[in-house]
Order: sequence, then structure tokens, then C-alpha cells
Amino acid sequence: MKCLEQLTSVLTNDYFTLFKFVVPLALTDVIADVGEQFLNRSVASSLNVVDTLAAFGLAYVFVKLFVGMLQEVKQVGVVLVHDRPGFHKLLLCVVVMGIGVTIIIVVIAKTQLGVWLIKDLHRVSDNVAELTYTAFAYLSVFPLIDSISWYHGGVLLQYRHSSLVGFASLAEIMAQIFCVAVLLYTPLVCSAPIVVPILSAYCGVITRCVITLGGFYRLVYPKLSKKIIERVTLLRLVFFISPLVFVLGIQRMSRPMINLLVARYSPNECQAATAVAVLTATYPLGRMAYGWLNQLRTVSPTFQKKREDNSRRVIAGKKVAIFIIATLAFSFLFSLCVYWVPGVSVSILVSAVGIPPYLALLCVDPLRVFSFFCFTVSVRASLTGWLTLHKQTKLVAPSGFIRLGIIFAVFFTLRALGNGGLTPVQQYKMRLILTPSSQRRMRAIKKKPWSSLPLADWLTLS
Repeated sequence: MKCLEQLTSVLTNDYFTLFKFVVPLALTDVIADVGEQFLNRSVASSLNVVDTLAAFGLAYVFVKLFVGMLQEVKQVGVVLVHDRPGFHKLLLCVVVMGIGVTIIIVVIAKTQLGVWLIKDLHRVSDNVAELTYTAFAYLSVFPLIDSISWYHGGVLLQYRHSSLVGFASLAEIMAQIFCVAVLLYTPLVCSAPIVVPILSAYCGVITRCVITLGGFYRLVYPKLSKKIIERVTLLRLVFFISPLVFVLGIQRMSRPMINLLVARYSPNECQAATAVAVLTATYPLGRMAYGWLNQLRTVSPTFQKKREDNSRRVIAGKKVAIFIIATLAFSFLFSLCVYWVPGVSVSILVSAVGIPPYLALLCVDPLRVFSFFCFTVSVRASLTGWLTLHKQTKLVAPSGFIRLGIIFAVFFTLRALGNGGLTPVQQYKMRLILTPSSQRRMRAIKKKPWSSLPLADWLTLS
């Protein structure tokens, strides 16, 4: 009986409640990054891996920019949906925004704007540019499906069905893996390798959308009042979501902007493609350690929001702060173990992702920089959640301008100290891996990633 009482106290504990809510959401972010690595894995099986990986990276990053901006409709579902009339009105707005983004992507893919954006600005080869235009056109409908899924997912989170949202994301990655496994044995790998990750991405997002919509209309929709509880106007929606979209858009824009700066200021087209390929392979793995901390934004609106009927327990702000600090510590410890222990990141990239060893070597230094992102991301997420709770989202807008300024300042400072798209350390590693002895070590890693190689070899490779 005493054990049962202790178990009951643990299950009703506020920290366990927060843990139970955040874990499925954190898995959605981690799973998304793992899924992106599987998409990279399908590209790595092509004959011209550098050009194909660079082209897919350019196209997918730009599409993810629009997807990320539309992802803020999740916060709309968490905060603004209270009844069926409001839900239907907001859903119509989400669909219109998704269609608008689809039109923009098609325009980029089919007009001179795409030529200027990809070929002229990034200074990539004709082959990489053509592959990028193709990927753009095929991915045009992706943001529409993704936004509809996240809007319904936000309403599910308001009613604390985070496990269902996490399960939908898990199903997404499983669908992607299955699709990649099937398509790798088709002629598409040789004839049109860029199509393989795109079809896999669609397979995953459609799976997630179906599960999310099914769960919403089964569990939440019957609970929504048919009468108007709180009137939602278009103006109110714009004032609420526009600062969030702007800031997240700047966050997502930073990645294609960095791709642009690195590719444009590389000495030649070959090194530009290599630098973009390195960033494409590095970002998902680096983001696995800290990206899920962004989900802390939903904690305050969900657990500190007081309702008139007092139907849900409110958790104190002090406990929420302690929980956020604990998640930050876990994220930093994970980063140290994966990115700083010699050989671990190289082994993951070569064995799991399947990229060539020389690209894996160039990814080590950027991954170590990612180790410290968790501090700023956790603080930003907690403050954004608190402002969202109080519907003061306009206060987050200035952070977007600050982010842009820091990106430009840091890049041009490093460029003044270094050289082009690859740092001096990376250029040294490029020369190092061309030696016969290093080639033999690479083959050893490829066959036995965790073999007992001499420590000096691991230090050299990492």
C-alpha cells in the first residue's frame, strides 16, 4: 500500500507532469532531425553525392524556411482555439497561408527569380542549380500539408495530448525510413536520385497529417463548443502570429543565409558545393542536441494558463524554471558526449548517414560549435513561452533583427581571419585525407566504426 501511495505521488508530481508532456514533443524535434539524416542517407547513395547533397540541401533548407514560419500555427491552436466557429475560421486562414507559400515556391522554381537566387547568388555549378530547381518544384506542396498538420497538433497540445503528437512524428520518421528503403532498390537512385528524398519527405508528412487529424477529430473536436466562447478576428490573428512568424522566419532564414554566404565566398564552385554539403550533413545532427529545447515554448501557455472553470491544475512558475534548467543540463551533457569525444561524430556520419569520410571529417568542427547552442535556445524558448502566455508576442520581434546582425558580423569577422567557405582547419583536413595512410584509416572506420583504433588516429580524424 505504501509503495502504491509513493507511485501515485510520483505520477501526480508537477515535475513528472511536465516531463510527461515535454518528452513526446522533444521526440518530435529529434525525430525530425533523424528523418532529415535519413533523407541525406538516400542522397548519399547516389553516384554524384556532393552535387546531389548540395542541391537537396539548398532546396530543402529554403522550403523548411517557409515550413518553419508556418509552423507557428501550432501556437495559434494552443492559445486561440476555444470553439468550433473559431477553429473553422482559423483553419481557413491556415489553408490560405499554405496555398500562398506553395505559389511562392513554384514561382521561385519556374522563373528567373530562382536562377538569381540559386545560381547567381550561391555561385554553384549548372548541374547543382538544375537539380535545385527540380527539388523546389517537387517540394512546393509540402508546406501546405505540414501547416495543416501542425495547426491540428496545436489544438491537441492545448488539451494535453502531447503523446499523440509525438506518436504522429514517430510515424512520420518510420514512413520516411520505409520509403527510403523501398526507393533505394528502384531505378530512381540512378536516373533521378534527387526524387528519392523528396518522395520520402512527402510520405512522412502525409502520414503525420493523417494521424494528427484523426486524433483531433476523435478526441478533441467533440469537446469544442458549438457556440462562440471567444471571438477570433483576422486582425487579432495577425497581431498574435506575425511576431512569432517573423522571429521564426529569421531563425530559419539564418541557415539558407549561411549557406549563401559560405557558398558565395568560397574560392571556387567545387569548394562551394563541398561547403554546402558539409552544412547539409552537419545541421540535423548538431540540432539533435538542442533543437528539442524549442518545445519548451509550449510549457507556459499550457500549464500556467488559468481557466475560468478551474478545470486544469496550474503549475507554479518556479517549478517550470527548475524543469527548464534540468533540460538544459541534459542537452549540454549530451553535446559533450557526442561532439567532443574523439571519433563519435565521425563514426555516426560515416556509418549511419553514409556520407563519404572526407565530408565527415569536415563536419567535426561545426558540430562542436553546436554544443553551446543549448544555452541560448533554452532561454529564448522559455521567454517566448511566457510572452505567448500573456499574448505579448510583439515583444519577441526585435530579436530577429539582432540575430541577423550577429550572423553578418560573425561571418565577416571569421572571413577576415580565415579563408572562404572552409576554415583553415578544414582545409588542412582536406589535404590530410588525401594521403594514402589516411585513406586506409577511413576504410577502417567505414568497416568498424567503433573498432579499437589507436587514440592518435581518432584524434587525427576528429
